[in-house]
Amino acid sequence: MASHVPANYPNPTVAPYCSSPVVVHHVMNINSAMLGATGFSQSPIGMKRRFPGDSDDNENGCPIQVAQTQRRKESHNATEQKRRQKINDKMNELKKLLPNCREHSVDKATILNEAIDVIRKYLADTEAWQARECELKRMNQELMDENDSLARAAGLQPRRQGKCSE
Repeated sequence: MASHVPANYPNPTVAPYCSSPVVVHHVMNINSAMLGATGFSQSPIGMKRRFPGDSDDNENGCPIQVAQTQRRKESHNATEQKRRQKINDKMNELKKLLPNCREHSVDKATILNEAIDVIRKYLADTEAWQARECELKRMNQELMDENDSLARAAGLQPRRQGKCSE
């Protein structure tokens, strides 16, 4: 490895992520003679390995990595803006469903707190209605059993076909 590095090349290191040893220099101010001798060039994000036919500029004259980075940022920003818009749309939809949030301007935390309160209330109401339904089914079964026993005592055929399921 040392035979590829000029004697005046300061602080060479081996990049651990490469399959073959590659000399990487961490200082950006290297003269062009040293760059040509090692096969490395400066780029906006540090040193990069040069290959035959590589160009540092795209058709607009911008460095390729800068243009790629800019496109990634723009794509990320657009995706993030769509995500935020979806969240805002759903928050507005939720706000319209909540009785205490419909008429005045409220922040997202208030909308979420109100939604939690309403959901908890509905869960408690549902549990109470289920308990009441169970109690009514039990009472209905007792009345049906009593009706059957009275019908038998009077010598009549019971009117119901089977027991009510719970």
